[in-house]
Amino acid sequence: MQGEFWDVDGVRVRTCTQCRETLAESEFMPKGRAQRLRSECRRCFRAARARGKKDGFYRSRRKWKSEAIAAAGGECVDCGLRTEFEAVYDFHHTGKKRSGGLTTTRSRGSFMREVMKCVLLCANCHRIRHEKERRASGTPLLPPSG
Repeated sequence: MQGEFWDVDGVRVRTCTQCRETLAESEFMPKGRAQRLRSECRRCFRAARARGKKDGFYRSRRKWKSEAIAAAGGECVDCGLRTEFEAVYDFHHTGKKRSGGLTTTRSRGSFMREVMKCVLLCANCHRIRHEKERRASGTPLLPPSG
């Protein structure tokens, strides 16, 4: 049966749900923290992951960021920097921060709702803001050793 193990000459084998090859148990990666194994073999899992990075989710996130930068005016609110290089921009939370923030949002709607709580800053101004906030709070740069 597909997805189940059985012994062939003393070796536990399984059929990959993607390529349909019957492979040894060692060719299947663990699924999360559970003791279960993935239904696809290592090769199929890695190929799907590589496709995903080039296509789907990562491409969508870049598009969402472009839209959010345009909606925010396309320039740093502190220094006025305006550039075509989107990697220069960060979104800085101004009010109550949602746990997880922008990096964990999975849908365009939740991403855009989270962006509305932010101001657009260049990377340098973003670091400067955080440093000013750290100094104002009296938090040491490094925790005391010992």
